[in-house]
Amino acid sequence: ARLRLKDYEVAEKDFFKVLELNPNDIEARVNLGNLEIKRDHPRRAISYLSKAIEIKPNTYQAYDNRGLAFMDSGEPGKAVMDFKKALSINPAHASTYNNYALLLASYPKEEYRDGQKALEYARLACELTGWEDSIKLHMLATAYAEGGDYKQAVEWIQKALSLVNNDDDRKDILNDLALFSEGKPYRSEIIVVDGQKPGGRD
Repeated sequence: ARLRLKDYEVAEKDFFKVLELNPNDIEARVNLGNLEIKRDHPRRAISYLSKAIEIKPNTYQAYDNRGLAFMDSGEPGKAVMDFKKALSINPAHASTYNNYALLLASYPKEEYRDGQKALEYARLACELTGWEDSIKLHMLATAYAEGGDYKQAVEWIQKALSLVNNDDDRKDILNDLALFSEGKPYRSEIIVVDGQKPGGRD
């Protein structure tokens, strides 16, 4: 979900203060990477997350989020490698299964999509979060839509809608509910220039 601009700026200043005290602080670098992903600046995110990995190679959160940034920037092969690396370090990380499923269900180029595997990973993410996380249920619905099962897609996205707790995520879910109700899958979009996302989910 998109944060307000001032929230980005405050968070960024806090993370930079941490790095001034300790340039090797992994959490601050991962958080800066996450912030840049939310800002639609995947290349900046990749820089922060790559540095975190350089400092501490087994930081699975950095691989997970760098994979998402690679996906956003149009480098799906690198994204897949990072998701696989993250899962090799922590095979019970729900976010990685969710992000990997997003690529497999929604990447614009068909050769990178695999609806069956997306559904498998989306279900794992839901299981790991007790079937009570709206983001994971939204992804499950997206995977069903990619596989052409729009009845299940609508059922699960309605469940996600019942659990969502912020307006930005609710807007995304409603947009996709409309898509799935019309028998259309969701497609992510590549960010050609940092900060200029043509559309799709935030």
